[in-house]
Amino acid sequence: MILNISKTKNIMLICFIVFIVGLASWYIVEQRKENAIPEKADLVYEDQIKFFVEAGSHAN
Repeated sequence: MILNISKTKNIMLICFIVFIVGLASWYIVEQRKENAIPEKADLVYEDQIKFFVEAGSHAN
């Protein structure tokens, strides 16, 4: 009887943890969607291109 209760509690605890982790990851994804600034992403992309172009010109 005691084993059955502890098994049920363990299963409930695992399900609760999985639920919380899923909820947290969903929340983080939603926040990133709202806070995504395309201009900033483009700037980072341009900086990477400039870096590679400069590295290539120095290599030559």
